[in-house]
Parts: sequence; structure tokens; C-alpha cells
Amino acid sequence: VVIMSIFEGNSIKISPSAVLNPKVRIISTDDSFVDIGEACIIEELSIITDSVIGANCVIEVGGTILESIIGESCVIGIKCSIKNSKIGSGSFISPTVQLDGVEIPDHSSVYLYQGNWACKPIDMSHLKPQLDKYYERLTDPTSPQYLPQTHSDVVTIN
Repeated sequence: VVIMSIFEGNSIKISPSAVLNPKVRIISTDDSFVDIGEACIIEELSIITDSVIGANCVIEVGGTILESIIGESCVIGIKCSIKNSKIGSGSFISPTVQLDGVEIPDHSSVYLYQGNWACKPIDMSHLKPQLDKYYERLTDPTSPQYLPQTHSDVVTIN
């Protein structure tokens, strides 16, 4: 879904499932390209130039991404500026962060700490037992939350 956005350049690829809110600018310069992955949400007033945005990312209001690679499932906070950088998958970049020429590992959080930008791993190990139990419920045919795993398990109701 694209709503009143501006596109400049010839090498722009946007997944049909991506959502671009009003006043987004997508720019590809002469020898470069822009690629926005599946199920991304690009909020208003964001500018993306010569960059790759992985699937399931959110670029919040006023984000600027220039000549960078954003991995899958990232959240780029309000008014962030990311230039010549690589952001690992599953990372969260806090609002107003400005990065230039850095590489952030997968599953990291970047935030302001005592006047400086800090980066630390996002620890989700405490969620693993809960996710395992949830997965069991989804794959157990006797469970009310069961989700069929193959097309042959789908029940048709007439």
C-alpha cells in the first residue's frame, strides 16, 4: 500500500505487502537501488536513499536511511538517521539515534546512555520456554489453538 509517496530514480523495488505512509521519499541514485522487503511499514516523512530494508521492518516517523542495509525485523525509531551502516536483523534503534559508518550485530538495541550511543544485545532467552509451550499448543491437534501444518490438514466447512 502506497499513499502519496514520492519516488525518484529507476531502480526501486517495493514489496506489494509493504506499507508506505504519506510523504515518504524513496530515492535511487544513478548506480544504486532501493529494495524494501515484505510487510515493511515506512512511516510518514521518512527518506530512504540507495538502501536495502529487510522484511518485517518498521521505519518510524522521520527516519532517514542513506546507503545502508537494514536486516529483517528491525525497528528504526522516530527521527533516526542511519548512513553508510549495516543494522543486523532483529535490532531496535531508539528514537533520534544517528549512526554513520557502523555495523550493528543481529538482535541489538542501540540507545542513548549518559550522552553517548550505546549498543547491547537483546536477550530474549527468558522467552524461550514460553515460546516452546506456545508452539506445542499450535502443533497439538487436540489443542484449541491448533493450527494445521499442511494443506491436507485443513478442514473445509460447507
